[in-house]
Amino acid sequence: MVIDRFYPSSKTCSACGAVKPALGLSERVCVCDRCGHARDRDLNAARNIRAEGLRLISLAMETNRRDTRG
Repeated sequence: MVIDRFYPSSKTCSACGAVKPALGLSERVCVCDRCGHARDRDLNAARNIRAEGLRLISLAMETNRRDTRG
């Protein structure tokens, strides 16, 4: 599974999905502007990468099911 290299995993809130317009490399804690959720930047990115991978797998499985139904 490959996640797009430009997927905003660090900038996306793992709680509500809001995307920050900018997040400096020196910011180690990501605080969501929408919901206020605060999480370590790397943990937030890891949660988002996992969720995106699961979403892509689910999408591929659904596409495969449609293709095999004929």
